[in-house]
Amino acid sequence: GQQARSGWWTQEPICGTYFRQSEGGSIALEAVDIAHVQGRQFRWTEGTSAWGLLADAREGVFQVAPDCPYHRQGFTVLQLEFLDGETAFEGPDGCRYVRQDAEDGDMEQDDLGDFGR
Repeated sequence: GQQARSGWWTQEPICGTYFRQSEGGSIALEAVDIAHVQGRQFRWTEGTSAWGLLADAREGVFQVAPDCPYHRQGFTVLQLEFLDGETAFEGPDGCRYVRQDAEDGDMEQDDLGDFGR
């Protein structure tokens, strides 16, 4: 099950651009950007659309804001997976999206600090 971990969103590599890894899907999302706003608030940007994400107490879970166009179709929760240093999620189109760092190379070293302040 998912355990609650306070402040998990400050400890995991979340912000960045996510690119679709699989073909198909009814919604043609190309790239999704996730940025930190403040506290538990994040912002999903995709093309000209943007809406809020709120970090849940459960690790890797974001509540999707109701103004998201996919919310009515049941996309109410964004579930991030943290695997082998990779961050990924399944988008509203059912495709897998994987985070790419701003610069190439591993981000294993934690030199980003608290850039979200």
